[in-house]
Amino acid sequence: MSRRYVRGRNFEYQVKYKLVDQGYFVIRAAASKPIDLVAIRKGDVMLVECKRNKKQVTQRLREELRRLGEALNVSVAVAYRDITGIIIEKVYSPCSR
Repeated sequence: MSRRYVRGRNFEYQVKYKLVDQGYFVIRAAASKPIDLVAIRKGDVMLVECKRNKKQVTQRLREELRRLGEALNVSVAVAYRDITGIIIEKVYSPCSR
């Protein structure tokens, strides 16, 4: 296993535990494409793509995730780390149409 893979996987678990603390039931997706985590809470489904730093969160990625959310009619978020900690930023929410 490469160090890059291990660091990415560890970050996915950190995001997972943060979502669990917020009351979500979270499943880590196998193969992690196109999303890393599926989070469910009281009928709300959110797909989460994890990136270890904000530089990896490109406009193209945001647009791909938004399209996925629209197609599936579920919330989609991107998670990354900044100086304040782990940020989970919703890219699309079915309510925001």
